[in-house]
This record gives sequence, C-alpha cells and structure tokens, in this order.
Amino acid sequence: MTMLRAVLNASVIAIAFAMPAAASEPSADGADPLAPLNRKVLAVNYVLDRAVLRPASGIYRRVVPGFARTGVRNALNNLLEPRTVLNQCLQGKLGTAAADAGRFVVNSTLGIGGLFDPATAMGLERHSEDFGQTLGRWGVGTGPYLVLPVIGPSTLRDGGAKLVDVATGPMNAVDDDAVRFGIGALDRVDKRSRQADLSGQLGDDPYVDLRELHLARRAAEVADEVEIE
Repeated sequence: MTMLRAVLNASVIAIAFAMPAAASEPSADGADPLAPLNRKVLAVNYVLDRAVLRPASGIYRRVVPGFARTGVRNALNNLLEPRTVLNQCLQGKLGTAAADAGRFVVNSTLGIGGLFDPATAMGLERHSEDFGQTLGRWGVGTGPYLVLPVIGPSTLRDGGAKLVDVATGPMNAVDDDAVRFGIGALDRVDKRSRQADLSGQLGDDPYVDLRELHLARRAAEVADEVEIE
C-alpha cells in the first residue's frame, strides 16, 4: 500500500505540473519562456560535466573492458523493464507489455540477472517507456522546455513525470542508501561514457541546438518513431 500511495501521489503531482503547461507549448518559432533559468542550469551542468562526469566516464572506459561495460548496461536496462511494462499497460499496449515482461523473465534468469541479453537473440526486442511518454500519449502537452540539474534537457511535463518514474523504479526495492546511490552513479557514468561529444557539431548557440535536438527526439519517442540504442 505504501508503494501504491507513493505512485498515486507522484502521479497527481506530475499531472498537476504538466496540465497547465499544455497551453504553453513551445511554438514553432522556438518560444522558450524558461530560457533565462534554463541557460543558468545548463551552465552549471557543463561545469559538473567537465569536473566530474567526463573524467569519471573516461576512467570507466579505460579501466572497465568493453564486454564488462556491455554487461553493466544490460543489467541496468533489465532493471528498467518493469517500469516499461507498467507504462505500456497504461498506454494500452498490452501485447508489447506481455512480450517485454517475458523479456524481463528471460534475461533475469537465463541472462544471469540481466548481465546477458538472450531475449534479443530470441526475437524479444527491447523497448523503453517512461511516464512522460505515457502522459504524451494521453494527450498531455509537453509544456515549456526545461533543463534539469545533472539530468539535462527535459520539459515541464517530463520533469514532473520523473517523480512517477522514481516511484515505480527499481531503486525502491533497495533499502541500502549507499547501494542506491552507487547504482545511480554507475548508471549516470555509463550513460555519459556512451554519449558522443557534440561540442564540434553545435552552432553559435549550443543551448538552442540542444533544445531543438531534445524536443525533436522526444516527440519521436512519444510517437514510437525512435529505435532504442
């Protein structure tokens, strides 16, 4: 009951954030009412990236062999499968939800806790769904573009929806704070180690370029037009 209450409370908060924002969608000309705040947060994120994440991800790539990094990523992805299944059910995609539930069972058992990915070899394709996507498919608008500390590009809808993602995430089953923090840090470093350096590909205003890239990708994800990397 405690978990259910937490999920429902987070859902209410997320929807409360997102619904008023539906009327203030970023327009085609790039209207961005939170730009002054977003730019400040982005500047802080750049400092954190240069000081912490980039060096840590570099060490991670040098020290951890490629096959081990693949195993880590497989295991982290496997932890998120139940969240994906839940959101697929909320979206009415019951057939895909059943397939992904089977994928979770296969990789958790034959894949030794998700370190290996035999489900893909069996034809069970991986998907990724979060509550922001669910809200989008329910017709909730994105609201203004929002840059979150550490996390980075988002929207008001997706930022609020992250409360539900946290409440329904695998870390709620872990009682040890140190373990939760360790897994979260490993996930962030692993993601950073696989991100391309876009600095040479951005124009005179990186903030605008990153915003447009994120909004376009997120729209495609909600429309099921993006393949999972």
